[in-house]
Amino acid sequence: MKSTDWTDTIGCLACHLVLLAMFLLVAAGCNAPEAGSAKGPQANSDQHVIEDPPHQRTVMPPDSADRVDWPNFRGPEFRSRTDRSLPIEWSADAGVRWKSELPGRGASSPIVSGDRILLTAYSGFGEDIEDPGDFLNLRHHLLCFERAAGELTWEREITGTHLKQKMNPELGRHGFASSTPVTDGNSVFAFFGVTGLFAFDMQGQLQWQQNLGLETHYFGSSASPILFENLVIVNASIESKSVFAFDKSTGSLVWKIPGIVECWSTPVIGNNPNGQPEMVISSKNKVSGFNPVTGELLWTCAGIQDYVVSVPVIVDGICYLTGGKEKQLIAVRLGGRGNVEESHKLWDHKKYGANVSSPVYHEGRLYVFHDNGILQIFNAEDGKLITRQRSATRTRPFASPLLAGDKLYMPFQDAGIGIYSAGEQSEELAVNQFADGMPLMASVVPIGDAFLIRDDRYLYCVDGTSAKTNTLPRQQPQDFDIVQTVESYNIEPERGWSRRYLLFLSPDIEQTTRYLLMPYQSVITDEQTARSREIIQGERAKYDSLRKRFELVQREQMENPQVDPSIHNETWAALEADTKQLNHETRILVKQLFSEQQMARHLADAAENKAHIKPGGQKQK
Repeated sequence: MKSTDWTDTIGCLACHLVLLAMFLLVAAGCNAPEAGSAKGPQANSDQHVIEDPPHQRTVMPPDSADRVDWPNFRGPEFRSRTDRSLPIEWSADAGVRWKSELPGRGASSPIVSGDRILLTAYSGFGEDIEDPGDFLNLRHHLLCFERAAGELTWEREITGTHLKQKMNPELGRHGFASSTPVTDGNSVFAFFGVTGLFAFDMQGQLQWQQNLGLETHYFGSSASPILFENLVIVNASIESKSVFAFDKSTGSLVWKIPGIVECWSTPVIGNNPNGQPEMVISSKNKVSGFNPVTGELLWTCAGIQDYVVSVPVIVDGICYLTGGKEKQLIAVRLGGRGNVEESHKLWDHKKYGANVSSPVYHEGRLYVFHDNGILQIFNAEDGKLITRQRSATRTRPFASPLLAGDKLYMPFQDAGIGIYSAGEQSEELAVNQFADGMPLMASVVPIGDAFLIRDDRYLYCVDGTSAKTNTLPRQQPQDFDIVQTVESYNIEPERGWSRRYLLFLSPDIEQTTRYLLMPYQSVITDEQTARSREIIQGERAKYDSLRKRFELVQREQMENPQVDPSIHNETWAALEADTKQLNHETRILVKQLFSEQQMARHLADAAENKAHIKPGGQKQK
């Protein structure tokens, strides 16, 4: 058995578990979907090229002042700007329209699509650095809020991967929900590091998921997914040293770029001087331009001489980037080919810039918040420092500034949000904090004439005018409708949907059991309910154990590719035998339960005089 085939085998097992979970649906006349699972990227698929692109493609122009959508990290064009004027004063008691309690921590920023606000969080592990808890309790959350009042519309909870990552101070700052989701208005895509990339529709139904690698890092994961045409693109440098592009509708792999090292940054896309789009990736020691349609390398040059977290900004065909512990600030003109060190790199300055925070461009100037909180202003033409402005903090900012009109909004870990004028000489206009005083790790997002900001407890909507804040306590999310999800997966089985997580997206056994028994709640006995609950829990525990064994062996082979695969043959054979045995046991349970629930349904029909039942279960003529 080959290591790359484990997903097929475990997918077959998962199908039987789905059959088990759907035994009541079968009794009601519903057919279980066929076995199948969406495979992750293949190790030997460095690049996959789709059809030739048209002669010229262009990135969408910047949004107008009337447009309120903010679909991805740093917004349209990845420039973190809006023409709107936003409030500059608020307090713990006034100026906040609403605040909605979150299920856990997170450093991701909200995104906006129409009347929906989408955000991620995590809970169960690592919320307290001193006492992180059990890693097996890690849960990722994708939340959808109603824009006007901040009410929770739906929430999806995803069980974290079993790949344990030791809690440490750096990881503890931002945790396990640092990547901002992205949406096209029809679907939303959320990335949770080694747990995977998940695609949901705007009603919260799972569409597909992909695993992007098994590696972890002391600093955790933070890159955010982006969209381009039909692709969702994700930097998985930490998980597999690669950047992936998937078809956003099907989840199938389109291309893969290997060799992306120590890069926590998000790729950005902008037009070169000829009006054609290029994707720029800033990683350790190099910055490179790619064709976003095919993943083809177009150009490269020396970049930040260290790891990279900050996200570049592209303006008028020029990419500005910063990063590194020692700080570095670089400008490269797009449109080159091959090594562009001499031809297209415009300037490269050491000792200036930022480690984490990303730059903002405005009227020929770059605004960058240094790690000590100082606002630096540079001439974008030559990169020379114009001035520096002391901010409200001396701690390292993890967020990035928003340009709103002619003002900069900068969240700090320990000092709320600082507001600064965006001129050649900047002035601190205001500093506002929230009542709980929690660190602000996410960025400000405009929403009309108000803005959104999250901390580890609340999502806030600040309008500067509300006399009283409407506080929404933690709301119980709508139940995950596993029945509807399984049925929807039966529509297009050739798309390779992943059914492995259907039973496990909600770890709540009571919730799963309640949904599965809903069609029979009027006739099923307490004893049958209890038995169903025990079986679901027991089978899922056995499945989880087996899945972990598969993944650990796969990881061992990935980490030691030179090892003769035959060494693992005995292990794979044992795992395959255990899988077959569990499949057999599951089939027996399904038959038993099907028989019992079928009889329960017939008895219910008889009670309603819909049919006359013989002892053997046959209808009398």
